[in-house]
Amino acid sequence: MFDYGEVSPQVTSSHIHELQQRVQRMQGSAISRTLESLPGLSGVIQLRTGEAYAVDSPSLAMALVAGASQAGEWIAIVGAPDLGL
Repeated sequence: MFDYGEVSPQVTSSHIHELQQRVQRMQGSAISRTLESLPGLSGVIQLRTGEAYAVDSPSLAMALVAGASQAGEWIAIVGAPDLGL
């Protein structure tokens, strides 16, 4: 079905680095900031703007976004229809 004759099975780190730089040039440089978090979580994780995070617990998701929300940041939770906001 597919012709893999031209595909090299070995991808070197230089290829990966080159592709990452090309993507960065296309996307432009975004300003990324560290978001506020609850005092109990500040030493555990630092959320950054423009990032996506996945957790299995609705209560942990709410705790992670609480500090940023209290500081006036926009937050979104996707794929949790039973969260009950």
